[in-house]
Amino acid sequence: MRLALALALVGACAPARGLEFDPAQLDFGEVDFTGEMPDTGYALLSVSVTNPGTRTETIALPAYDDDHLCLVGFGTQDFPVDLGDLAPGATYVLQVGVCAYVSGEVGSLVETGLEVDSDGPSGTINLPIAFTPVRTDE
Repeated sequence: MRLALALALVGACAPARGLEFDPAQLDFGEVDFTGEMPDTGYALLSVSVTNPGTRTETIALPAYDDDHLCLVGFGTQDFPVDLGDLAPGATYVLQVGVCAYVSGEVGSLVETGLEVDSDGPSGTINLPIAFTPVRTDE
């Protein structure tokens, strides 16, 4: 009985696990911007937002870096966009594409990110994103 009570108290004192990205960062490497851009961008990767905690969290997508990124299924709507409730153990998948670069960035490492907001203990989580724009037609 004492052991069960002690384990319950230790579990209650354990820090809450917040939302997690998987993978924890996106590295697109070199992205070739030659030719017409596909609908999903010049490069596309998937990232999961998982709730490993014990409490449902409502998540939202704030405005993102549309100078560089595009998100499949999200276009011109007003941000933030409510993504709904993420129950314990549940996952939400985002498709992240690289769609543009800013003048002067060709051949240079571009570092940006993507955020997801939560109404729970996770707050805002950030996904680091990196790529190097190249053009093989130059």
